[in-house]
Amino acid sequence: MEKEKGMAVGALPAWGATRVRIYPYLKRTLDLFLAALLLLLLSPVMLCLAVLVRADSDGPAFFLQERVGRGGERFLICKLRTMYLSSPHDLPSSALPDREKQVTRVGRFLRRTSLDELPQLWNILVGEMSFVGPRPVIPVEEGLLACRRALGADRVRPGLTGLAQVRGRDALSDADKARLDARYADALSFFSDLEILLLTLPAVILGRGVD
Repeated sequence: MEKEKGMAVGALPAWGATRVRIYPYLKRTLDLFLAALLLLLLSPVMLCLAVLVRADSDGPAFFLQERVGRGGERFLICKLRTMYLSSPHDLPSSALPDREKQVTRVGRFLRRTSLDELPQLWNILVGEMSFVGPRPVIPVEEGLLACRRALGADRVRPGLTGLAQVRGRDALSDADKARLDARYADALSFFSDLEILLLTLPAVILGRGVD
């Protein structure tokens, strides 16, 4: 009996380790395929939105910002511009002074619907991001970054959406976001990604947790 118990307990880590080793490769393959397909299909939508951004305020339609990714690596995230050129671009939205005056009229719509995130399909295509993972943050958000490092949440690619985005988003504290990000990294699987993607659509439509 003791021998059988030992064999059963020993079998679980081996299976779990195999699952964790295999899925990241499958995940990257799915990211490549879906990002390429969606970039092709949604290019006309992004073009129309870019025209609206340019017509609403001076400046380029697209906006590049440094973000922190997997393992602390930095990259330039691509978004549709939602703020005036005179607004600070190196602060999180929650830290903006007089935020309502910093965001353009079209920008408010883009942020509320998360359509400003569509150009990040390019970041996914080149391997800097994934469809699902912890949201990449700017370098000055040191508290959240430190929490993620401590919990091991930064060992996966950042995502277009993530567990924290469908569990509260801006309404969560940095510690709560990091805990959810770590929970996602620990339980990485196809079904967890699928569940988060399915939960993202109603969260975006209803604007839950958007500050």
